[in-house]
Amino acid sequence: MLDTTYGALSIGVKVLTVYAFSTENWRRPVDEVRYLMNFNSGLLQRRQQELHEQGVRITFSGRRDWRVPKKVLTNMKNASALTEKNKALTLNIAFNYGGRAEIVDAVAQLVADKVPANKIDEKALRARLYHPELPDPDLVIRTSGEYRISNFLLWEMAYSELVFTDVLWPTFAARTSSRPWRSTSNASDASGVSTNDHDQDDGRRRRPHLRVPVGALRQR
Repeated sequence: MLDTTYGALSIGVKVLTVYAFSTENWRRPVDEVRYLMNFNSGLLQRRQQELHEQGVRITFSGRRDWRVPKKVLTNMKNASALTEKNKALTLNIAFNYGGRAEIVDAVAQLVADKVPANKIDEKALRARLYHPELPDPDLVIRTSGEYRISNFLLWEMAYSELVFTDVLWPTFAARTSSRPWRSTSNASDASGVSTNDHDQDDGRRRRPHLRVPVGALRQR
């Protein structure tokens, strides 16, 4: 993830969203869930100061419900607070995230806000997504030889360009550098890139490298 983040910084990407833990991942065996929780929480603790010094703002997309350990929630809160004023790049971590869940939560908020049916449109729904201030990704990169989007940024990627690669997410940045990001028609103006390596489903197609997070980039 860090290699990808620094790669994004080096070519001027302004927003990178990484898929760290999906809503479907809770269906995996307990040991795998524990591994993913510890991996993501530990990485955040170890690297947040380094990212802060590079001007990276850390945000999170996803549900912060009872299933997420309090320690993880505290680490998320601390990382966001430490980096909230940084402007070089926004690293948006999709944690306990699902594209369908995000849309459901937005609709639930519309109901809670008592928005009349004749006032509900794309603008009203988008305003209630997890981070409506972030631009939609221009580029979505699916790694590891898969050809599906695995419930990732379903609303946001409606007009994104898709790139598929056989490279696995753990080695994506080192092996591919910025080539996929520059495959857009105008990469310097790209609003975002999404890289997707592992299957965020329930684990039925389990492989060792699927335990590492997925990622997404956005640039304006």
